[in-house]
Amino acid sequence: MINWEKQLDKVHEFQRIIGYGIQSGISSDNFEKFSLRIRQELEKILPPELKYFFEKTNGVGFGGVLLYECNEGNRRTDLVENNLDWYTNDELRKYLILGDGNISWYVYLPDEKKYQILDKPSGELMEEFEDVNDFLEGVFNEMSLED
Repeated sequence: MINWEKQLDKVHEFQRIIGYGIQSGISSDNFEKFSLRIRQELEKILPPELKYFFEKTNGVGFGGVLLYECNEGNRRTDLVENNLDWYTNDELRKYLILGDGNISWYVYLPDEKKYQILDKPSGELMEEFEDVNDFLEGVFNEMSLED
């Protein structure tokens, strides 16, 4: 089990305890439809290495951090809807924004095939990752999970 998966399990366990609904993953077919929607509406490519994450959970939020989901029509949590909102800031158009938090944006930079954590609102680079698992671990670390 990858470290971010252990952290996801902790989030889900806490959410179960407090009676909060758990996001199940999406099917392979829905991932392909989601990828197509991103290409059509955002003109970006959803990295295929994120498929495993979306099969485990369709987005997740905890501790002021939200990784967006495939949920067309939900302006608060849908990846495409949020990107369209964020793209009103021209500086953010180069990213596929995967989530955000109180103080960070969690993004994929398609031209460089890198994942980044950016300061919000300055957009300053805080951390950079070449591997999706390291990126997800970095995001989950910002969720302030206790061991």
